[in-house]
Amino acid sequence: MTNLSTFATELRLNLHSLDEWPPIRSMLSAAGERSTANGREVQLVRADVHPRTGRLRCVFAAVTSLALEEVLEAAHLPPSLLEPVVELPCLDQPGGHR
Repeated sequence: MTNLSTFATELRLNLHSLDEWPPIRSMLSAAGERSTANGREVQLVRADVHPRTGRLRCVFAAVTSLALEEVLEAAHLPPSLLEPVVELPCLDQPGGHR
C-alpha cells in the first residue's frame, strides 16, 4: 500500500435526501478505483452531511491532492474546499485519552 495523506473536502452540491448519497458514493468509488488502477491511489474514508444545509463533507486518503482533484473532476463533483487534515484518535481508541 502506498503512503497516503488524508484530505477533507466539501463538495459543491447539497443533498436534499439521503437517497441521493448512494449514487454519489458510487461515482466517487468508481473514479477512485480507476485512479488507483492507474497507480494514483484515492480512497473515500468517510462522509457526513450537515442536516440543516445539506452540505456534503468527505474525507479521502490519497497519494496526492492532485490525484484527489482528478478523481473529483472525473466524478463531476468539484470541491468548494479541499485541504489536508490530520485524523485525531477518538477517546475509546488506542492513543486517545479519557
